[in-house]
Amino acid sequence: MSTLDFDILRGFVMRRTYLQLCAIILALSGCSVIQPELPVAKKFPTKLEKHGHIRIDDYYWLKERDNPEVINYLKAENEYTEAIMAHTKGLQKTLFQEFKARIKQTDMSVPYKKDDYYYYTRTEDGKEYPIYCRKKGSLENSEKVMLDLNKMAKLNLGFLAFL
Repeated sequence: MSTLDFDILRGFVMRRTYLQLCAIILALSGCSVIQPELPVAKKFPTKLEKHGHIRIDDYYWLKERDNPEVINYLKAENEYTEAIMAHTKGLQKTLFQEFKARIKQTDMSVPYKKDDYYYYTRTEDGKEYPIYCRKKGSLENSEKVMLDLNKMAKLNLGFLAFL
């Protein structure tokens, strides 16, 4: 047996022993490594035909947003994700704050001219959505807010979830 083979064998035995030791410690400490059950979507084959091509989509039914089965399946997936990722909550918050700190909160896009107007979007610190604006004739003129998505979000309109 060569030295390389012996090193590989020794590494395997050490890893196996380490894993066995970890399993014993977990068993004695009362901890469990039982994970929640992964939700599995049912398959309902749907035949789709476009441009002379036929394909079967087993999960086409998941696009039915008002279907109680779809809603229940999505809730189960969300619960599973929450449970499986629970140990990373602190890290998620830290990363979110770090990402947010690197994004310029108050900003404005480069204006572009169409006809006699300059159009641009801007964001403000502490607000989640952009504000769409325009100025007539010159960038020095007064601003006209065309669409303030932050005000619209306060109206609790569902379409903002898709932006």
